[in-house]
Amino acid sequence: MKQVRCVLCRAVMPLLIWGLVVVPVLGGAHPDRDADNWDKVKQLPAGREILVVQNDAKSFQGRLQRVSDENVVMRLATGEQSLAKGSIERVSTRGASHRWRNLALGAGIGLGAGAGIGAAAGNPNSIVNGRGIGAAVGGVIGLAAGAAVGAALPTGGWHEVYRAR
Repeated sequence: MKQVRCVLCRAVMPLLIWGLVVVPVLGGAHPDRDADNWDKVKQLPAGREILVVQNDAKSFQGRLQRVSDENVVMRLATGEQSLAKGSIERVSTRGASHRWRNLALGAGIGLGAGAGIGAAAGNPNSIVNGRGIGAAVGGVIGLAAGAAVGAALPTGGWHEVYRAR
């Protein structure tokens, strides 16, 4: 049995080292990553909400007007702003809101959990405090609590599209 373990260790150890050391190094190599990312910025539709952070840490949030190889033009609350590509550290877009999905998931999980807890807490020998009544009351309470938690979860967020090297 000891020999089998030793043979397995000798066979698995190089694979483990390969997976932990070599693969991440190779996976981190991105030739011409800057150009690829800028192409993603150029593909964004006009009117999309974006956040641009410049090299000097100034940030601008507004609606995208247009993108060229040299700059980004966006509409801010104060007016139109043109930012040169060389001065941009990163560009992010606002993700889609999932508030209704989160609310529905929270309500469903709360309903199931509340009904289960209510049924377990109910007295099987009582008509007034029976398991069915306990499950119904627990389900309603769980539904409301789960819906509230689901609606309160953060949603959307910013997703980075471009980062300068």
